[in-house]
Amino acid sequence: MVQLESDGMAKMSVLAGIGLAMAIAGFVYGVVAVGVPAQDPTPAQADAERFNLALSGWTMAIGGVVMVAGVVGMAVAAAGRPSGRGV
Repeated sequence: MVQLESDGMAKMSVLAGIGLAMAIAGFVYGVVAVGVPAQDPTPAQADAERFNLALSGWTMAIGGVVMVAGVVGMAVAAAGRPSGRGV
């Protein structure tokens, strides 16, 4: 188990977790909301599918960016933390 000694490290790991959750939620929303597209949709159905796919894609993209920001923040917090070894 990794011990989070730094407050910044803990915050960044929460940020990475939120980003991962957002990306998964966007994927699940896309599968649930659109699933298998209708074979011959009406214009209203086609518009709804496009909207739901766009919303799903943006949610996954923003979640990915938030997750990467959290991982980079964790790396920066780990680099700034003293190693604890007497050198």
